[in-house]
Amino acid sequence: MITISIIIILVFLYLKHRNNKKNSATELINLKKLLDKGVITQEEFDKKKKDILGL
Repeated sequence: MITISIIIILVFLYLKHRNNKKNSATELINLKKLLDKGVITQEEFDKKKKDILGL
């Protein structure tokens, strides 16, 4: 349940800031913090990172 909420939040953040590279860096930092806290999995982090970087 928490994972779904986090994904929704992350998608919102991505859509809001997708054209701003500085915000992309901030998003990646925040994603890493969520990963380190165990809120998201490595797989979720990697997928979102690819989305943010446009890979």
